[in-house]
Amino acid sequence: MSTDRRLLATLRPWSGLFALGLATAVLASVFDGLTIVVLIPFLKQLFGTAGVLERAPTALEQWTEGLLQPVLLGKTAAAAAATLMVILIGALLVKNLMVYLTAQTSIRIQEGVVRDLRRRLFDHLLVVDLGFFQQTRVGQLLAALIADADQVKVAVTAALASLIQNAAVVLVTLVIMWGISSRLTVLSLATMPLLLIGVQLLVRRLRRHARNRAEERGQMTSIAAERLGAMKLIRASSTEASESRDFSVLVDRYRKRVIRTQRYATLTSPVTEIFAGLVLILVIWAATVPAIVGQPLGPEATIVFLLGALKTMSPLKALTQFPTHWATAAASADRVFRLLDLPAVESDPPDAAPARFTRDIAFDRVSFRYQSDADMVLDDVTFTVPRGQVVALVGPSGAGKTTLVELLPRFWEPTSGEIRLDGVPLTRLSRQSARALMAVVGQDTVLLNDTVE
Repeated sequence: MSTDRRLLATLRPWSGLFALGLATAVLASVFDGLTIVVLIPFLKQLFGTAGVLERAPTALEQWTEGLLQPVLLGKTAAAAAATLMVILIGALLVKNLMVYLTAQTSIRIQEGVVRDLRRRLFDHLLVVDLGFFQQTRVGQLLAALIADADQVKVAVTAALASLIQNAAVVLVTLVIMWGISSRLTVLSLATMPLLLIGVQLLVRRLRRHARNRAEERGQMTSIAAERLGAMKLIRASSTEASESRDFSVLVDRYRKRVIRTQRYATLTSPVTEIFAGLVLILVIWAATVPAIVGQPLGPEATIVFLLGALKTMSPLKALTQFPTHWATAAASADRVFRLLDLPAVESDPPDAAPARFTRDIAFDRVSFRYQSDADMVLDDVTFTVPRGQVVALVGPSGAGKTTLVELLPRFWEPTSGEIRLDGVPLTRLSRQSARALMAVVGQDTVLLNDTVE
């Protein structure tokens, strides 16, 4: 499954709340459009041009007048203007209430998604092979668990909800603009492919740089965690100056990576702004050319059309920035999903029996190596330890003492041979019940609890 589809799948537990947020976003867009629609009769009543028929009304004007006729019928110009003002204020209040509800819904989903993702990632790390932790810096895991998870929530909630909300605003506004002049609306839309192509070129570069930045952030977190944990050793060896230089090089390299990433991220906004300004100038010019407009527009319709064109600029800018936010989040999501794709090794067969210890522990020709191409740490080890007997493992560092003991709670599995508890192979016993018979004390030594019945 692709990263994008897996990102969307994190929303599944929150689909009901997400649908509610989308509904309030759409309602906000509808009432936002209502404030534009009511402007035409409001301006007519305000400036005394209502009922003037020196030109054919636009489709939007006809629809608006038919909709509001029951409300305005028989009223003076001042009373009609006051009624329309109340409608405008009411629509504005409802629209902003819906915007507030949408924002609150989005926040609840964001924090729910990131909580679920962190739980899922942490639980999965509890059951992956211990060798992975020896080959991976803890800082990389912390970066994925904290920072990368935060980036994921930006994509699946804030950016995605913003995408749909802004798309609804644009759609409603375009319907209104179409009702005023279909030709001007088509002219406005005809230039959009140029903007989309330009933004996509920026997004491709941005995604690559964002992925590299996420990797370097994890590396920086790892080194910082390691060095802070070894502060006593650093001071004892008088290497403070060299450690400072090395960390300075690392953070400076990360700074340059962030600058390169933001270079493309911030470029989308001015490009969209310039493009929107050019389109607006083009629309104003075209509105004065009868051959382009088709039918003459009244001052109220022209003002409302320009207002609609201006109102689409901000949502269009947000729509073009969505790929930017998504690309940045997808780069972080790649790191999270790579960890989630690690195979889980802490699982028992369905018929695993509970472990009991009444007689002895037996190692039968046990051999072990950490990697398939590495040397044997244990080679053909055989011995039996009766219950109640005290055994000491003595040998030089690296002889395999810790490894041998860690095979008992099945932190590792023997490369060959078999370990039996009361004659039953450990692989046939549940891990949890076997580990319940043991205790881990200082220096990772594992002891059997002799008092367990």
